Amino acid sequence: MGRSATSSLARTRHDTLTLRYQPDARVEAAIVNAERLRGLRQRLLDDGAFTIDDVARGRGATLAATRKAISRAEVAGKLVTVTADGHRLVPAIFLDEAFQLMPEWEPVFAALRAAGEVGWGQWAWCAEPTTWLDGQAPADLIASSPEVVRAAAERRLESLGAAS
Repeated sequence: MGRSATSSLARTRHDTLTLRYQPDARVEAAIVNAERLRGLRQRLLDDGAFTIDDVARGRGATLAATRKAISRAEVAGKLVTVTADGHRLVPAIFLDEAFQLMPEWEPVFAALRAAGEVGWGQWAWCAEPTTWLDGQAPADLIASSPEVVRAAAERRLESLGAAS
């Protein structure tokens, strides 16, 4: 009987300890977000991104002029850049073959900004398959169907109740 009582007590203590431990949702969310960002960063590097130096060389322009043009385009909402390992990167999906901005993205960026997305969030929405486009990635459709991509970004904004 002593052995059975001890086992019962040990189980009770273990169960109590297990029930008392509740992971901090904020910590778990931070871990999940860090893993997501690590995956996004790797995907961006795999899919293509350019440093400002790369864009300058691709355009045949000076580094100073390119840096200024990219900063102005960002402020105007015509371009999204991200920072990885201390480097400002321009995702390749936002530039054409001549390293120029693709104006088709501008209304998409505006809707995503209004929905609270910036930088990595905007890139992720544009690069990854989305239910808003029946499982297709906006980047795969932007050249052929920019209005469809814009409308999907606006529907997403409206679904969040962020539309004015």
